[in-house]
Amino acid sequence: MSSAQGYDWLLEHYEPDVSEKSVSRYVKGLREEYSIAKASHPRDYEATEELPMGYQMQLDFGVKNMPLLDRKGYKKVYFVGMVLAHSRYKWGYFQDKPFTAQDLINAMDGCFAFFGGTTKEIVVDQDSIITVSENYGDIIYTHEFDKYKELHKLSIRVCRKADPESKGMVESMVKYVKGNFLPHRHYMEPDVTYVLMS
Repeated sequence: MSSAQGYDWLLEHYEPDVSEKSVSRYVKGLREEYSIAKASHPRDYEATEELPMGYQMQLDFGVKNMPLLDRKGYKKVYFVGMVLAHSRYKWGYFQDKPFTAQDLINAMDGCFAFFGGTTKEIVVDQDSIITVSENYGDIIYTHEFDKYKELHKLSIRVCRKADPESKGMVESMVKYVKGNFLPHRHYMEPDVTYVLMS
């Protein structure tokens, strides 16, 4: 567990009057005292062109097993993450069942309401609840998603398979949710959705 995760946990459970820096120093002292190595995760990246405000939003899905409160088993949590490319504002929608096209539409409605509008372009994967197939470069969308796309006049850019670089911001968000936000938390019967932002 990182010091940031520990600080989040303290805030959620005890509301302490302590700064994140103090927790970081304390954890650093524990690591030194007990020779606990800090996990290193180097990243390879390169600068990408800065997009104008309101131009692009990236969208991706994730799933994570969470321990139940009584620690007797696990529950899968499914989520969709959305990131505004210019501001890097993030929004997440969590539920306890796999996503359907209608679930994605509900999530997108919530995201658009939260941000106060849509972007010019939305970047997505070739996911089965969004696309049916690709026919010589023409994307064929699922019936529900195609109706939603036309209703809101959305411009969708579908990434090729195995091309995470096209939507690296949301890939990072999914990685953060799986590796930092959900670990060390217990599954609780949801109000269906939770919102993330930064």
